[in-house]
Amino acid sequence: NDAVGFYFWNFKNVILQNMIEARNQVLLDMLIKEFYLPEYQGLMKKHFKTARKMLLYMHEVIGHGSGSADVRLGNKDPRDFIGKNYGAMEEARASLVAFHHINDPILVKLGAFSADEQRDVMKALYLLEFQGQLITLRNAKNEDVLREAHDRADQLLFEFIRKNHGGFEVVNQNGKFFVKINDIDKIHTGSSQLLKII
Repeated sequence: NDAVGFYFWNFKNVILQNMIEARNQVLLDMLIKEFYLPEYQGLMKKHFKTARKMLLYMHEVIGHGSGSADVRLGNKDPRDFIGKNYGAMEEARASLVAFHHINDPILVKLGAFSADEQRDVMKALYLLEFQGQLITLRNAKNEDVLREAHDRADQLLFEFIRKNHGGFEVVNQNGKFFVKINDIDKIHTGSSQLLKII
């Protein structure tokens, strides 16, 4: 993790990472117990911080810091065609970059995690994102529309992958809704497909 932190030291995410690291472990354990299925709680306790860090770094640095408009647009700005949904599409693209690259061997080479941990970190990242979207939906229960670009982007990822690739489902346990991962490879395939579309 030191290698990845050093590699990205120039970026604003170092500040975010410092805030995350300062979070009380007891509080984090309570949040994991409340919002994740029992079968995932050990995984999330072990890999939550790494998954969150990887999601932040890749979303902000690689996601927002890369990409180009379709050459068929010439010099025209994509915002002129996409309009008010441009922000949500850009946020979705940035998150999809993280979803796609979380299993890249270069992350092991940089020291982000070991090769043995990579699939568990990948699973934790997907759980973090999708369970977080259920929390967003719960908090927005009195609204018909998600208004914030990040929330709309996360909903796009959530529904596209769930409906088109399976990979995960929403289960109800005692009136609470949780994400259950069925196949992380299907989630990865779906996120890569959506990234190509966007």
